Amino acid sequence: MKKIVAMAMTLCLMLGVAVAENENTFTGTAKGFGGDVSVTITVEDGKITDAVVTGDNETPSIGGQAVETLGGAIVEAQSAEFDSVSGATVTSSAVREALKDAMRQAGLMEAASQTMTAGTYEFTYRGYCSNVTVATTVSETAIEQVEVVSNDETVGIGSYAIERIPAAIIENQTAGVDGVSGATATSNAILSAVRDALNAAGADMAIYNRTPEAPEAVDETYDTDVVVVGAGAAGFAAAVTALQDGADVIVLEKMDIPGGNTVRSSGVWNVAGPDQKDFTVETPKEDDLYTVGVVARIVQLLNSGKDSVRVMVEGSWQIGPWLKELGFPVNEKGSGVEGLARGLITDYYKKVEELGGQILYATKAEKILMNDGKACGIEATSGNGGKVTVNAKSVVIATGGFGYDLQKCYELKPSLTGMITNNQVGATGDGIYMAEAVGANLIDMDQIQAHPTVEQSTATLITEGVRKAGGILLNAEGKRFTDECNYRDIVAGAILEQTGAYAYIVFNQDLYDNNGNIPTYDKLGIVAHCANTDEIAAYIGCDAQTVADSFAAWNTACENKNDPEFASEYDWERNITTSGPWYVIKIAPGIHHTMGGIQINTETEVISTEGTVIPSLYACGEVTGGVHGGNRVGGNALIDCQVFGRIAGEQAAKNAQ
Repeated sequence: MKKIVAMAMTLCLMLGVAVAENENTFTGTAKGFGGDVSVTITVEDGKITDAVVTGDNETPSIGGQAVETLGGAIVEAQSAEFDSVSGATVTSSAVREALKDAMRQAGLMEAASQTMTAGTYEFTYRGYCSNVTVATTVSETAIEQVEVVSNDETVGIGSYAIERIPAAIIENQTAGVDGVSGATATSNAILSAVRDALNAAGADMAIYNRTPEAPEAVDETYDTDVVVVGAGAAGFAAAVTALQDGADVIVLEKMDIPGGNTVRSSGVWNVAGPDQKDFTVETPKEDDLYTVGVVARIVQLLNSGKDSVRVMVEGSWQIGPWLKELGFPVNEKGSGVEGLARGLITDYYKKVEELGGQILYATKAEKILMNDGKACGIEATSGNGGKVTVNAKSVVIATGGFGYDLQKCYELKPSLTGMITNNQVGATGDGIYMAEAVGANLIDMDQIQAHPTVEQSTATLITEGVRKAGGILLNAEGKRFTDECNYRDIVAGAILEQTGAYAYIVFNQDLYDNNGNIPTYDKLGIVAHCANTDEIAAYIGCDAQTVADSFAAWNTACENKNDPEFASEYDWERNITTSGPWYVIKIAPGIHHTMGGIQINTETEVISTEGTVIPSLYACGEVTGGVHGGNRVGGNALIDCQVFGRIAGEQAAKNAQ
């Protein structure tokens, strides 16, 4: 037994596994769903008397259940042969492997063996929007190849995981490598398939699912003209513009991939033509329509809102031609990119690199550096824990909003309490708080928009284009209850007043075929296919005649171009049709856009709490406040990011000269 213990301790040291803190306590670690999972056991007289499971990064409602409950199961089983927690397979497996590590240290199991049965093993797991099939080839003593042989994951998100994770597994000889932040679902599909393959090959997962040794933290210092924090549409627009103006540019992005919330956009923006500059409203009031080719409604005109809206609208028509000059696939109206905004981000980061800019991923900005009251750089932390210092003549903050920070949203706007968010995980307000720390004024922070149509299980936003092209909303009783084309806050409020505070968006084949977003929703498995009204009613759980009556009333309104019940302002291009197929998505409101943030002037210069400009500091995109009032109009986010991103890049480059 002493020999076995010695061998186990030696192996643990080789693998970087935590060893016993005292003679009776032993800790093992393995890779879970969101990060490392550890199991600490207490052993007395050859028995496990206590087991503590920790996994701070596991999903609270899923993997968190495994973390909370499996300690008792371990003590009861006295082995790693305990039942997994339903719905938390990945976390449960990590607990099992961590336990084995601890048990080996305690001498309760034999030392790990590197030997496997050579061959190719293929397994399939569900990714974000498709099945991901992975072929893993092993020799007797090594992982030789990991190949994703089939998938339909999102280009510009999941594609990064498909590119990077197999290489990391081969390099580190373990399936315990980190997933790609921003592409969690795809990452976990690949890693789960590889783990199954290794298990099928008889691999000892203490070796082949270990967390690789972290690279040594290295401090780095860079000198540049302009540093841009955030690799979304605003940050990239600023970076490309500054590069075009001759500045050296470094972009910092805390996630492993670019895009931020931009990649969740449909890629469409509102555009005003150069001949549509008739500003007729001298003093906009609440609910005034501010019209310049497009409608920009200011619900609450706070601080610099009027001037900012003017700049956004006047600058909107220039974005399409500029992007075309860059070689981006812009639609014929100049009001969006061909395809979703993920393509826009791909084009942007390639252009940054083409123009000589540098992008540092997995680099989290922590602090704006100041010298004599002037911004002079950024202090950040790299993925390996090293300190990154970027000395710059100009600093551009483009980190997005704080819509993923639910507690902050609930605190600032209590009426949102309990809502989910459709924001990406990096939207935590970092840039806002960094700017505040150097004296920036924050405005409109309580102005947080709920989008009315968010699919709750996947947090997928169902774009306005579905409702505005003929999709109708039905409640749990199968009845229409609001004007689908009304402002977001009004539609969201109407949904919350319905039974269960949810609704269903229903549309026909014509709309399915003519909206590029819908096939993506379908791949996610959130679209119900219904051949007739009976099937719709069965899916909703309501009376079929009620659904049929709602359809008939809507079709009559379309025919007459008049909606007497809700006064919809429709183009009346499409009715719901009198025969199927139809499609249904269950939705409810979700936190979508934060209108508040850093106060800027029309030159994107950051304004201090004293009302003065903070020299060399600029901000653009959702990180700013005062542009959208209390209820952002759909189609204005991407144009806001790009108009003000270009201004920020131009000003930052000029300041750096």
